[in-house]
Amino acid sequence: MRASGLAKTLRVRTWSEQIQERLESGQTIKAFCEANGISTKTYYYRLNRVRESYIESAERQPPLPAAEKKPEFAEFPVPAMALEAEPTGTVTVTIGPYRAEVSNGADFATVENVLRALAAL
Repeated sequence: MRASGLAKTLRVRTWSEQIQERLESGQTIKAFCEANGISTKTYYYRLNRVRESYIESAERQPPLPAAEKKPEFAEFPVPAMALEAEPTGTVTVTIGPYRAEVSNGADFATVENVLRALAAL
């Protein structure tokens, strides 16, 4: 690396540390700049140069290898009891003296009719 390239790398590293310091401080950019004796214009200039440097660095990196493995699926065992058992359950709605029960497995039209009847009460 030539001397000018090394100097640029060192500047960008210093600026990157300065930007990281500002982020960790929780200060606004304006407050940080005032406390460190730099203008906000200089801060944004340095921020842009750091970003550009990181982009250039990423572009020089070799591409990541493509995934060569095929997706794998894991078998999830379900207990035999769960497969054999019939779903049970009933929903009971009581409004005053009226009571409606809808069992698990009721078709959509039945549930809809029960809800309409309850809404009309």
